Amino acid sequence: MMEEDWMFHPPHGNWIKSMAQYIDHQMRWRTPVEKIVEDIKRCPPKNGWDDDHKKLIQTMLKIKKREFDL
Repeated sequence: MMEEDWMFHPPHGNWIKSMAQYIDHQMRWRTPVEKIVEDIKRCPPKNGWDDDHKKLIQTMLKIKKREFDL
């Protein structure tokens, strides 16, 4: 059985690009940030979460919140 986040990793996709697109899409639909974070936690980077990846997601969320006035 495939892992649920298979489409976010190479060769099917670029994890960083996929996360940016996912966050953008969910923010456009006014999905609560808590739900977005919950979903992202289920799709970790290939080598797991480290400080840089956590900061990247936090920064993406911060920028999108500002962009959509949330």
